[in-house]
Amino acid sequence: DPLLSEQGQAQARALRVALAQTPLAAMYASPMRRALQTAAWLQQPWRPMAILEDLREIHYGPWDGLRWAEIEALDPELAARKAADWLGVDVPGAEPWSAFQERVLRCLDRIRSGPLPALVVAHQGVNAVLAEALLGTVPTDFQQRHAEYLRLRL
Repeated sequence: DPLLSEQGQAQARALRVALAQTPLAAMYASPMRRALQTAAWLQQPWRPMAILEDLREIHYGPWDGLRWAEIEALDPELAARKAADWLGVDVPGAEPWSAFQERVLRCLDRIRSGPLPALVVAHQGVNAVLAEALLGTVPTDFQQRHAEYLRLRL
């Protein structure tokens, strides 16, 4: 659960400028520190914010915080199986993709029932599930840059 780097803070400031005139009725954020820091840069007095636990990034258990090379060195066989079927192979002690997806979709239902349009400050995995639900994209094909925002219609 790292903090934003200096580059991340600069990206959040730039995103604040880009979104300043965007009419938004609400904002939702992951409770993870980098999302909360980004949300703090984006918060406006007229834009209430709710922190939603279900927007937390997927939990990879013993793999959290490791680089892929470290994972491959730790367990090459499991890493190879995971790379071949990212959504279908679960890491022991980690959150299964199906449970993660269910959690994020439950959160999407909550967001849809609130005031719209809304801003969601989350993570790559969360956003991949949201894009799949809203756009029909394949989660493993989803790409985003740091501090990138996507306009999705609910």
